[in-house]
Amino acid sequence: MKVKMKRAARVLCILAGGGIAGMIAVGRLGKKTAKEQQHAIRAQQVALQMMARWIKLKQDGRQLAEYFERENYRSIAIYGMGRLGECLLRELEKSSITVRYAIDRQAENICADIDVVTMDDELEDVDVIVVTPVHSFDEIDFELSKKTDCPILCLEDVIFDL
Repeated sequence: MKVKMKRAARVLCILAGGGIAGMIAVGRLGKKTAKEQQHAIRAQQVALQMMARWIKLKQDGRQLAEYFERENYRSIAIYGMGRLGECLLRELEKSSITVRYAIDRQAENICADIDVVTMDDELEDVDVIVVTPVHSFDEIDFELSKKTDCPILCLEDVIFDL
């Protein structure tokens, strides 16, 4: 009986948290143009689909490191240290893949176990850069391509290619 109550309490907390997050998102959306709202909604949908696929991979015992190993990418940089960037870093910490550094517009505000630089800094050579803000991949890819010759991948492609 206690297990069912704990499970029910957990579900209620998750639902309440989701409701609050939804209200916050709606409040933020109300201040944006219709085009900006559509872009934000699409970005959230893509992130949710990616996370669902990533969870399924984890449940099946798969690791994103498999992709990088298969493609012979041994050292990577992560662009974007939001939630997805943090998750990618944590997953790769226990693998044969070395995350050399991260790139983020807010580098000075990021606390991480690796160096975090901005696009204005010199980018060390790595085998590949993985972009985690998938909704802005094209713009980020364009800017990174001006600074480096290494391949630039979208995290979404990595997750769905496994």
